Amino acid sequence: SVSIHQTKSAGFLSRKWRLAHQSPAKSQRSLLLLTLPLFPDNIKLLGVTFQSDGEGRLSWEGTLRHVQAKLLSWSERPLSQTGKILVLKAIVLPIFLYLGRVFPPDKATSKIITRMAFRFVWGSTMEKLKRATLLKEERNGGRGVHIVVNILVQGLATLVQNTRKVEKASGPFARYYATPFLRTMGLCVLNLTIPYCWDPPYVYRALRDFAFGAGFPRAGLTSCSYKIIMAHLRSKETMTLPRGSTTLDPSIIWANVLNKCLSNKQKDIAWMSAHMCLPTR
Repeated sequence: SVSIHQTKSAGFLSRKWRLAHQSPAKSQRSLLLLTLPLFPDNIKLLGVTFQSDGEGRLSWEGTLRHVQAKLLSWSERPLSQTGKILVLKAIVLPIFLYLGRVFPPDKATSKIITRMAFRFVWGSTMEKLKRATLLKEERNGGRGVHIVVNILVQGLATLVQNTRKVEKASGPFARYYATPFLRTMGLCVLNLTIPYCWDPPYVYRALRDFAFGAGFPRAGLTSCSYKIIMAHLRSKETMTLPRGSTTLDPSIIWANVLNKCLSNKQKDIAWMSAHMCLPTR
């Protein structure tokens, strides 16, 4: 049994529920909430807006506006490409990760985030290379721009860790919703003595689709920490060949581009020279 102070508590319904007056005695939860004041459609907790439909649309809209304002202020400063990428890693990415662990971004939101990041790094008229090149690690000829999928990587790694927690309250929820698809990756064991959800909510479906799309069930992962997942994704990268170079080893060229004796602006010029994409203006 649960004791609730009715004068100090309030309820919030996510998704559509059939209340007791619509279907009498159908749900004990409905009977309980009828005696409590209900919050409106949206409730904001710790900077995250929870909607009655169970999605994070309003939270992502507000976060994108907040990040766009930050990028506009940083774009007024004379930063090198390396400096801009550091801004994305140190300032922008933590904001997205905070919300992304609650509501993973959908495809439309991911495209908006990617477009914002590349406009900030390249400007409006300097995008001369494919984005896939810039997403690679620097030793492979890229610039190490963070991929939006890192948000889902963080969420998946946290979910796997939660399924192994016994005393924490998050453990039973994670096992109930995530075990049916994590077992296909060899990361969980199905226990038929306890119930599971075979049609999980939006958050778990997003992580499931990401895991299947990245080929994790066939990867043979023994654990699922953030570093292991990123190492698996980075292992698929191929080294970009510098244009016009046929004699030198590409790894030597990229090592020279990243020489510690060069300043950030010099590294930018060397990297663009190797790709033959120096700006003409």
